[in-house]
Amino acid sequence: MKISLIIAVCITGIIFLQACSKREPAENAYTRIEGTWRLIATATDENQNGLLDDAEILAVPKGPAELIKFNYDSTGNEHKVTSNGIVEDYFFTWQFENTFHDLSRVISGDTILSHIDLLTNNSFYLRTDDSIFNNSIVIGHWNIYQKK
Repeated sequence: MKISLIIAVCITGIIFLQACSKREPAENAYTRIEGTWRLIATATDENQNGLLDDAEILAVPKGPAELIKFNYDSTGNEHKVTSNGIVEDYFFTWQFENTFHDLSRVISGDTILSHIDLLTNNSFYLRTDDSIFNNSIVIGHWNIYQKK
């Protein structure tokens, strides 16, 4: 009788431990970027030092949100409300480039390549560089997003 009780307790314990030990999927760049992000600030490298300086960051005014959504299946949607109140939705496909340092988005046949300066579970800094070829000047523009 005691042996049967001990075996029953052991089996119940093993089943309980297996149920509790289910692992969450491993975190990676795909799981971090997946979801909806709200634009909270923009910045332009005014002094052209190639860095994002605090003085160059401008908070986005409160009001209609600019949202960007990345789906795990490499599709997404960018939702903007213009200053005139016009709603614009852009659907895109995306992929990581350059060992997860860059992000390529294809919107209506046009490819936008941006550099990922920061990607955490809650913050996302995306830089696009504009080149002025006559003077060989590269000016960085950042969009700073927060997970919604």
